[in-house]
Amino acid sequence: MPHCLILLSCSQNASLSKQTAFTQNSDHSLEAGGQLVETKIEWFQAAQVYRQGNLSNPDLLNFYYAKTQRRLLLTNEKPLRTLCQQQNVTVHGTLWVIQEAYQRKLSTPATLCQWLETLSNLDRRLPKQVINQLKDTLGCS
Repeated sequence: MPHCLILLSCSQNASLSKQTAFTQNSDHSLEAGGQLVETKIEWFQAAQVYRQGNLSNPDLLNFYYAKTQRRLLLTNEKPLRTLCQQQNVTVHGTLWVIQEAYQRKLSTPATLCQWLETLSNLDRRLPKQVINQLKDTLGCS
């Protein structure tokens, strides 16, 4: 299967209202209103001017798509986040998704607290100060 971008363009009552690109074929993303966008060889070739550091090909394609289509990009990958910041592409990570879900009342605080607990148990390299502030906001015990 060729690499595909999953483009999420969801209404506020279904999920995040901004558009987001992913590089994996995820049934959950598709169920949330995602759309598979098959990558084009031209994108890969054009994206090479942005290659730096340890960016994977899927990360590079995600970046290129987000930049050229003016989309928001979700990632926790530092090299990709750095490139997005350098190129003025809006980029957010996992904790932003949780904050947005809370602010838009897409999930209960209890469920979001469980997400934070799961992330902590996975030993993800997420900023502890931001996690603690988010736990306070959500009322996590």
